[in-house]
Amino acid sequence: VTAQVGDLTGHAKPVAVRETAENGDIDYLGEFAIDGSGTYVFTVTATIPGKPPMTARFTQDLVVD
Repeated sequence: VTAQVGDLTGHAKPVAVRETAENGDIDYLGEFAIDGSGTYVFTVTATIPGKPPMTARFTQDLVVD
């Protein structure tokens, strides 16, 4: 699993992702620094051996106090 976060202008940077497991479930967690309030664009790609990559893209409005 890989991830990146960017803004609406197309500037993006990678997000370090780590795998966690609990009760047989596997999750992937990533952390990134917030540069300020705004709309952030997230792109997450999962690759399963022998299958084409699956990519999800979504946006989130974040507000810094």
